[in-house]
Amino acid sequence: MRVVHVSTTVSEASANTRLHRALMQEGIDSRIMVIAYKGDVPRVDTASLNVLDKCCIKIRKSFNSMFHLNELVLPKHPFSFGTIGWHLYRNSILKSADIIHLHWICNIMSINDIQKILAMGKPVVWTCHDSWAFTGGCHVRYGCNHFENACGMCRMLEKPSNKDVSYRVLREKRKRWKGNKITFVAPSTWMGECISESALFCRNRVEIIPNTIDLAVYHPMTDAEIEALTGEKKRKDKINLLFGANDIKTPYKGFEYLVEMLNKLVMLHPDYKDKFVLHIVGAGSAVEGIPEALESVYWGYISDTKKMAAIYSQSDVLLYPSVDDNLPGMIMESLACATPVVAFNTGGISDMVQHHYNGYIAEQKNVDDFLQGLLWVLNHNENNILGEHGVQKVRTEYGYQAIAEKHIELYRSLLNGEKNV
Repeated sequence: MRVVHVSTTVSEASANTRLHRALMQEGIDSRIMVIAYKGDVPRVDTASLNVLDKCCIKIRKSFNSMFHLNELVLPKHPFSFGTIGWHLYRNSILKSADIIHLHWICNIMSINDIQKILAMGKPVVWTCHDSWAFTGGCHVRYGCNHFENACGMCRMLEKPSNKDVSYRVLREKRKRWKGNKITFVAPSTWMGECISESALFCRNRVEIIPNTIDLAVYHPMTDAEIEALTGEKKRKDKINLLFGANDIKTPYKGFEYLVEMLNKLVMLHPDYKDKFVLHIVGAGSAVEGIPEALESVYWGYISDTKKMAAIYSQSDVLLYPSVDDNLPGMIMESLACATPVVAFNTGGISDMVQHHYNGYIAEQKNVDDFLQGLLWVLNHNENNILGEHGVQKVRTEYGYQAIAEKHIELYRSLLNGEKNV
């Protein structure tokens, strides 16, 4: 069985890279097709374009900029028009695949390219790591349900209207993908429900299969291992709080709620301010708004997965105030390293964080409840029992073998002709 995964880019920490490794461990002929990649990723192929195709892509990008000049996307809100593609349906590696598995494909596959892939007649599986597949262009919806009908009045645009670009993108998807036979993988229960409620894919087969994690990398570490990987000793004189995101200021990651909660913590519980040190991981400046009375350490963007695992291991609590997320890898990684999590009840987070078992689920955007969650974890984690529960859950539900087997079962069912719609 040859499976070819398609993604714009990947790294060692990417969800599809981990699935790829898990499948290879189970003897599957798995490859990844990308534009570019970082780190040690095995059996990855970089797509190439001829001069004419490169010129066409540049023209399309310029056309998009001019055509949508009056429909500007709000800053830092991910939105894709679906017009840029690398014509992978011509690629010999995809032609030789038994299963084509799509992941995050914007800027490597256009709406039209996906139509051409479907026309090849091969089983197509699409893992929805975000919402783009079934929306009019947005990747993160902030609770918007316009995708259930026809989109339009998009919250991501500066000047939304009933027939704005989101309406037109969804209409183009419907036109190009009419009668499609895509089988979807939803990493979380929440994402599965969203796909099934969408106007585009309400009749498609949807399988809920979580992402996987490399337990050889993400596991509780000793003090010596932490120091060797980070260059710093674990601060045992402090309660180590952790917050992180690829880009700290990405709106849906909730940095503003973290800042508000920390200010309330210092104001309402002044005796705590000298007990904490806040560790921040991710790109972008993060000092704005954090109480001056609270010690903080900024690690910057961490690409080394083992170093990141060490940072989880030296932390006592992960604070994750995201307001829209699917099955965030940071939570899974934290739990694997025996660090309990305090998070808002949004997206697929509650699939991983079990309230009062391995962390605390706070009401969405309720900063008082988020603060209460932090205090609850600190007062109910004797001998790190919450952290141990997190390790047990991850090892049982998200290990390589368990997740690979679920995907292999799905692939075989499609190759055997089982219906996917």
